[in-house]
Amino acid sequence: MPDHLLEENQHVMQECLKYTTAKLGMIATSNPAACSQYYNYVMEIVIDVILNWDRDKHCSKPGGGLFGVTEAFYAATETQGSTGNLHGYMLIRVEGMPATVKEYYQSCQLDDVKKRLLEYVESIASSNFPANTEVCPSCHESKLTPMPLSMDAFQRPRKNQERPITAKCTGCRRNFGENEIIRGQLTAYALANSLDIEDFGDTAIKYHIAKPQPLPLPDDHRAISNLLVSRALIEYQAHHWYHCRSCFKCTRRTPKGNVCRMFFPKETSQSTHWTEQDTMQLTALVNMSCTPPSTVELVRSRAGCVFSAADPPLEGLQTAGPWLES
Repeated sequence: MPDHLLEENQHVMQECLKYTTAKLGMIATSNPAACSQYYNYVMEIVIDVILNWDRDKHCSKPGGGLFGVTEAFYAATETQGSTGNLHGYMLIRVEGMPATVKEYYQSCQLDDVKKRLLEYVESIASSNFPANTEVCPSCHESKLTPMPLSMDAFQRPRKNQERPITAKCTGCRRNFGENEIIRGQLTAYALANSLDIEDFGDTAIKYHIAKPQPLPLPDDHRAISNLLVSRALIEYQAHHWYHCRSCFKCTRRTPKGNVCRMFFPKETSQSTHWTEQDTMQLTALVNMSCTPPSTVELVRSRAGCVFSAADPPLEGLQTAGPWLES
C-alpha cells in the first residue's frame, strides 16, 4: 500500500477511534442546543433546496423541487438511540400524484403511466456495473452465458459448500459465481486504461469509502471513477455477493425462513420491461450470486403506498411527478 494512502488511512482511523458511538452520544447529550441548531440547518437545506419550498409564502417555488412540485409536506423528528442524533421522517405531497392509494394502483395500470415510470426508473437505477460484464474475465474473448439457478443458490449455504454457478464462458467453458465476474472484469478494465489495480485493492478502497467525500458518479470518459464506484459497490453491498444472516428471516413471502427473503440471485434481462406480475425487470446482462436487485415492485406499507428500488443511482434524480401527469 503506498505510504501516502497508509498515512491518510491511519488519520481517518484515528478520527473514527476518537469519536466512538458512546463519545458521540455523550457530546449530543451535553450539547442539545447545538445539535438542534445543526438539525434545523440540515432541514432548512432539505426544504429550501430539495423541495424548493418558499417558507415565507408557504408554497413551492417556480420550477418545482427534486421530486416535482411540492404541494405540502410534514416532518416528524426523533433522536437516534445510540448517539442521540436528531433525525426526521418526512411525508411529501407532490403535484400530479394520486390522492389515494386506490387511485395510485389504478394509475399504475395505464400504459402511459407505466411508460413514464419505466423511463424514470431507468434514469435512477441500474443492475449493472460501469465495467463490462459480458466478456469472460478469464479468456477475454468469449461472451458469458447465464446458467439456470439451482435451489441451492437461494438457500442458506452449508458448511464447505461450493459457491453456486451463475455464469459460464462460451469459449473456455469456465464457470463463475459470487463476485468472480466483476472482480475479473475490473482487473481487465484497469489494465486497458493503464491503471494500477493495486490502487483499488481491498485496503485502498476501504480508505475511499471511509472518506467524508461522496463517491463520484460513473462517467464513460473517466475510467478512475468507474473503477472506484465498481470496487466500492463490492464492499458496500457485500450481501449482494454472499447471503448474509439477514437474508433468512420468516416473512410473509418466506414463512419458513429457509430461502433468501429478497429472492436473490435474480435472472438476467436484456432490457428493462414490465412483467406479467406488474413488476419492473431492470436490465441485467449477467446473473451473479446475489447481484444488485433487478426487479422493482409497487408495494404497500403501513404508511400507504411506496415505490421500492434498491439500486444505486447512476445518472442523478429526475422529477418524479411528470410520469403521473396526463
